[in-house]
Amino acid sequence: MKHTYTKMLFILVFLCSGWAVQAQEICDNGIDDNNNGLIDLQDPECACHPIIQLLAPNSLPNPSFEEMDCCPSNFSQLQCTRDWKLGNTATADYMHTCGFILAGITNSGLVPFPDGDGVAGMIFADGWKEYLSICLNDTIPCGAEVTISFWTAFVPIQNNGQLCTIISKLGPVQFTIYGAPHCNSLTLDVTDCPSKGDLTWMAMGSVMINPLNEWHQVSLTFTTPEEITAIMLGAPCQLSGEFTGPLCYPYYVIDGIVVKEEITMNKIPIREKGQMCQVADTLEAAIPCNDAGLWQWYYEGVALAGETSSLLSLSEYDYALGDYQVLYTTSEGCASGNFLVQIRDLDTTISRIGNTLVAQETNVTYKWVDCDNGYKLIAGEASPAFTPTKNGNYAVILTHTNCADTSSCYAIMTVGVNESVLPHLRVYPNPTPGALTIEFGQIIAHANLEIIDLFGRITATQKIRDADKMALTLEGMPGIYWVRLYSEGEMLAVIRVLKE
Repeated sequence: MKHTYTKMLFILVFLCSGWAVQAQEICDNGIDDNNNGLIDLQDPECACHPIIQLLAPNSLPNPSFEEMDCCPSNFSQLQCTRDWKLGNTATADYMHTCGFILAGITNSGLVPFPDGDGVAGMIFADGWKEYLSICLNDTIPCGAEVTISFWTAFVPIQNNGQLCTIISKLGPVQFTIYGAPHCNSLTLDVTDCPSKGDLTWMAMGSVMINPLNEWHQVSLTFTTPEEITAIMLGAPCQLSGEFTGPLCYPYYVIDGIVVKEEITMNKIPIREKGQMCQVADTLEAAIPCNDAGLWQWYYEGVALAGETSSLLSLSEYDYALGDYQVLYTTSEGCASGNFLVQIRDLDTTISRIGNTLVAQETNVTYKWVDCDNGYKLIAGEASPAFTPTKNGNYAVILTHTNCADTSSCYAIMTVGVNESVLPHLRVYPNPTPGALTIEFGQIIAHANLEIIDLFGRITATQKIRDADKMALTLEGMPGIYWVRLYSEGEMLAVIRVLKE
């Protein structure tokens, strides 16, 4: 009898142990239910796998404005390019190397274009905002995370298309993508933003672009709030800074628009609310397309008890820094989002385009300083963009209500040496993937060549002896480079090159 009791006890312990090992993790109770050392979202059993879908190839027709029915001969002839429409009655422009190109575009050195022979251009001004619209070849489903990239450049123009210089303190602008669930109203009877003419047009996402008189590539990612069959591109509804006319218009050109075909279906965007240079007060999750599900917030993968809405107050958790996650569950599956909470420092990054330095942080005050003169303030320079009048090293002081920070010093070494004394100089291709040919237009007996990157650093040198042309390769990352040619102290040419 004793042996029977011992045997039964062993079997009971074995069964209980087996049940504990095989128990399933409950993903919202803050407990390691299956005893594997992992709690809630830390456990692979609780993973919310993203759904990946593919849009139809060429979902965006005519992305580089190459296909056309006529060669443009003047302003406001967007109808010459196929598929694209005027977004409103403020008339965007179509330009092609076969015919019409604004003088300001040519004089700014923006030809050749980065992607083929055609581009479109739009004015961003208070009371006169120009847009491009198009009907897509495929419907973007509700809740899709979409990425769009394109080339753009800024040109200040007069009514006749010539360059102007009145706009000197123009700040960054939110280049905006709008979407609509139909293709019925591609041209709206307004000269303002799309929602002023049709409320079904919604701002889906934007990217901050600086007023740079250079081709540069930007991208933005957004989540669609509903099914989208048409998009519109242009200015935000609210402009800040000097966006005025008619003496001098802010004008943006665009080329090479790419819609990434792979989309993610169940990513939930999270944004923070609060003051700069402090921990955020609140995290807010975007309401998904299907709002009949259940919310649950997590910290470092562990469920936060009672946090079952789209808002999370960080004050309840002493503003703890770290990774926060949110899970949204319906009968059809789940969607998730994550956000790293940290003290939001100012972005002291500066981009350098030509001889212009541009601060990347927005909604702050700017004070440019001369690093070579004890960080002395430069009088009158209080905008995001700064163009020095002499060579040297410069930085910007960024000031917000709660804090201030200073950028690194950036070198400007090419002031006053932008003109070529070689009248027949040719550089091609430009833009280039890397390989470049320079034809001097004459025999160069003796000269030196330097390649300078965006930060003013000399990345390569080469000697020229009795040659009328040469081939070289830009080895660095994509971006702006200068090829500087000089002989016996005389500057022969400074060639601006864009590496794709």
